[in-house]
Amino acid sequence: NGQHARLSHALGLLMLPLFLALGASSLNPAATAWGGLAKLDLAALQARLQAIAEAKSSQYECRISIAVEAALGLSLAAGSPGAFVWGSVTKLATGAALMQLVAAGKVTLDEPIFPHIDPGLADLGLGSMASLFGAEARLISLRHLLSMRSGIPDYDTAKPYPPPPTDPFRADVYAHLDAPFTPVTLLNLSWVRLGKLDFPPGMNFSYSSTNFVLAGLALASLTGAPSWDAYDQADLLSLLPPGRRAQYAGLRFSDGRSPAAEGAVVGYDRTNYNGANASARPGFDVSSVPGVFGGWTASNLIGSPAVVARLAYDIFGAKGPRVLPAAQVAEMLPQEPPAGRGRFDSFYGLATFNLSIMGMTGQSALSPFSRAYGHLGATYGYDSVVGYFPGIDTAIAIASNIETDSQDQPSDTMCFAYNAVLAAVRGVPEPQCTFGKRSFYGGSCQCGNDFTCNQGMCIRDPLRGSLSKEDCASVCSK
Repeated sequence: NGQHARLSHALGLLMLPLFLALGASSLNPAATAWGGLAKLDLAALQARLQAIAEAKSSQYECRISIAVEAALGLSLAAGSPGAFVWGSVTKLATGAALMQLVAAGKVTLDEPIFPHIDPGLADLGLGSMASLFGAEARLISLRHLLSMRSGIPDYDTAKPYPPPPTDPFRADVYAHLDAPFTPVTLLNLSWVRLGKLDFPPGMNFSYSSTNFVLAGLALASLTGAPSWDAYDQADLLSLLPPGRRAQYAGLRFSDGRSPAAEGAVVGYDRTNYNGANASARPGFDVSSVPGVFGGWTASNLIGSPAVVARLAYDIFGAKGPRVLPAAQVAEMLPQEPPAGRGRFDSFYGLATFNLSIMGMTGQSALSPFSRAYGHLGATYGYDSVVGYFPGIDTAIAIASNIETDSQDQPSDTMCFAYNAVLAAVRGVPEPQCTFGKRSFYGGSCQCGNDFTCNQGMCIRDPLRGSLSKEDCASVCSK
């Protein structure tokens, strides 16, 4: 839930600063960074992460939880304990599950996907992809669904701009506290079932969670589940050795019950949508709202940050057992932009955001440590993010129990947590960082790397600068 309508406003701001030299980054230049684990002061790092979690918890008046998963079995957790709701982070799991089937040869990325979705739609009384979205829907591939390039309308109606922010679907969810909002409900919404696509498949990008509801129906069909709700999303972990699977205790996917019934920490909506007062404390309690999980395979993941960071590592990580073969991981990654300009496929790959251009790392764009990818998670009452940082072969998950208009708190916390971990791994002093929000999708983690080359001179520019002083001098000298 909660991300597509902010995209057009966000991209103009988001794509400006970091494209100059990201292509120079190595995908995994420091996979052995944790090789000096015996020399690493884990107690000091744990204490630093705890201090960050407590500071951000106080700043945002909410629960903040941090987890780190790296090679050699290293796991750290700090902040508030408990199971959180992860919203669209679920898409990362759904995408990885489908990529497992691609690796197994059960489906391809580029063939029409309707033969694997239409039977499920028919069983639900929804007809077919063509009857829901028009004849062009028969051209939609799995790649189109997972890359948000299908043209399928979004069930999520959040519109923050222009103010005042409105969200008719949210109002409907809050008005029906006994309704789980199943795929049938979502696909029957009048603004979804239009009989046409928003654009021809592959011709544009538009963040739409409906893509991942349909991806769930494809998963159910391809795995032989007798119905959509019989599909076990935890099958994603079946390729891991038993010992590794045992470390996923507490990772689960909601069956449509409320957060309270699922055992999640209490979450609060602190947005301004539909005339609500974002400054009210503690905010609107969503504990009894099943619609928090309304997107099913788009937004129903529950668990501690530790198991979510572990999942990200087991998808993207360089060492140990893997959820996916390396070839399918590479397919998921957002493509690096050409120098100087942005592309939609550099913003979002297959079920994967390019966090490098979202201002979370604070590292120079020429540095191997600026690279990051993963997924944001925003749903009613909860904001989160999980990222994988190939420069140090590490995954970090950040969870909060509030939802805000701009989801600042996970990105802000990630800025400080990542730089604390990076400094500890490299054995250097932690930089002094600040964080500022630019848009719903992007922020500005500033750790001194805000130089840009302007007419052959290096200048500091907090908005457009993305280089260290040394890297800027190198760029300007060419």
